[in-house]
Amino acid sequence: MISGTQFCTYRVGGAVAMNAGAMGQETADIVDFVWLYNLQSGKMEQWPKAKLNFSYRKSAIRPQHMIVLSAQLTFQPGNADAIAELMKKSLKFRQEHHPKEPNGGSVFQNPMPDKPAGRLLDELGAKGWKEGGAMVSPRHANFIVNTGNATSTDILKLMLRMKEAIKTHYGYDVHPENRFVGDATQEEEEIWSQLTV
Repeated sequence: MISGTQFCTYRVGGAVAMNAGAMGQETADIVDFVWLYNLQSGKMEQWPKAKLNFSYRKSAIRPQHMIVLSAQLTFQPGNADAIAELMKKSLKFRQEHHPKEPNGGSVFQNPMPDKPAGRLLDELGAKGWKEGGAMVSPRHANFIVNTGNATSTDILKLMLRMKEAIKTHYGYDVHPENRFVGDATQEEEEIWSQLTV
């Protein structure tokens, strides 16, 4: 739910769980509390912001054990024209810099505020790298696009190649922004464990 003059419902579970953000803002800035369903106890729980323990692209919510049912968000009032202009600029930036092909969003968290993962990968010439049907976007090196027949294994293998390249050349350990959910093969579990070290 959104608090203010209007109340409405949006799908915000993933944004809250991973503290999604862009353009210098993040979900943690506006969350008051969330309602969760605990898969282990079978009960609903209300967590205040303090318990969520937000940090860069993280929260205390574990997708394997919790489902976000709803969230109360508080937005600050602002000038409608200024907000519309900011939204227009943000949309234009994404249209110009982010891939249009099917993708799962940003692959890795930035290792440091002034060291974006996309820039590091771009410097390494990663754009166009392929594993099966998965390819590093020619438009933005921190996105993997599906060229038509990518499997989850293809994507994980490509992610590992990207991670190892950054570690080898820059010494940074980068961590996935996305989450692996569903049934995994033994090979996928092994790759995922390397990606999340």
